[in-house]
Amino acid sequence: MTLSNEQKNELKKEAKELLNEKLQIETKEEKINEIFKKIGFLELSSEEKETAGKEIAESIKLDKLFFFEIFLSTSIITLGLLQNSTAVVIGGMLIAPLLRPINGLSFSIARGGQSSFFKSFSMLFYSIVLSIFLSFFITKIVGIGETDEIIARTTPNLIDFFIAVFSGIFGVLGIKFKRIFVGASGVAIAVSLLPPICVIGIELAYLNYSAAFGAFLLFSSNILGIILVSTIFFWLYGFKPHDKRLQSKVFKRFMIFLFSLSIILIPLVISYNSLLKGNKVYSEAEIFLEKELEKEITNFEIKNIKIIKNSMSSLYIQVNLRVSDDKNLENIFKNIKQKAEEKFKKEVIIDFDITKFYKI
Repeated sequence: MTLSNEQKNELKKEAKELLNEKLQIETKEEKINEIFKKIGFLELSSEEKETAGKEIAESIKLDKLFFFEIFLSTSIITLGLLQNSTAVVIGGMLIAPLLRPINGLSFSIARGGQSSFFKSFSMLFYSIVLSIFLSFFITKIVGIGETDEIIARTTPNLIDFFIAVFSGIFGVLGIKFKRIFVGASGVAIAVSLLPPICVIGIELAYLNYSAAFGAFLLFSSNILGIILVSTIFFWLYGFKPHDKRLQSKVFKRFMIFLFSLSIILIPLVISYNSLLKGNKVYSEAEIFLEKELEKEITNFEIKNIKIIKNSMSSLYIQVNLRVSDDKNLENIFKNIKQKAEEKFKKEVIIDFDITKFYKI
């Protein structure tokens, strides 16, 4: 059977396409192999794996000292938050022992360990419950109201999550690179976990449930992000199960944590978008007010502008304004309000806090 020229050309074309596909697959495989070679420096030797495994197994044993460290660190951080003292909060994080259960949990997920998983999980669970109850009771005794340090941990966004992820990477690197001080890697983990836990207890004591939920979202996204990134690094270190049944268990556990994280990240993404919109509105409001006030007032100084509320239907702005002449300000502010509503296409409330100064 002889083939026509058209059939021969079609066969040549198909063969060429198949060859190109094969070359593309081989190129992709080469690139993947190159990536693994580059990160191969992370893999631990057999001796290092054995030592790391023993250290982690030893660290997840519940003892009185662990709970005493949780008690002290939670007390210091809670008092620091109530006092609005960043230095005191950092001091509490220096002695927080949360690195132990975090590494234990990530290690057990990576290897598919059953006993170590439940030991680490229970250790972490007990420390969370103890911290929430302790911060709750401390606030009931000495609480004097919300501070900036507390409020900052009730409105989480994606930036907070990425801080936690990078903290988790630093925390788990201490297993491979011994020159990283264990206490420093522990602080990196504690930064993202213990203050939000304390804020949950504080806000529950104040019966501020929405703020407590915000702190819970911050803590949940942070801990899931840290556990997942730590698990990935344990795989890179070479802690992988060889049994297929264990591999299936590892995959299921990892996917459960990943799915939980993806759900929790939704409100964080929304919050981050709101933050971006808020920053844009702030810049526009600042430029607008400067421009309009220059038209009406000779000598003035805007000390501070604060966006109190920014919704689809309304905008509420607080302005601290210094003026040399406070005559006819009411009419000026009415005109500015009307122009602001035309610009932003919504109801605008501008609360001017006036301070008079005398020009010499």
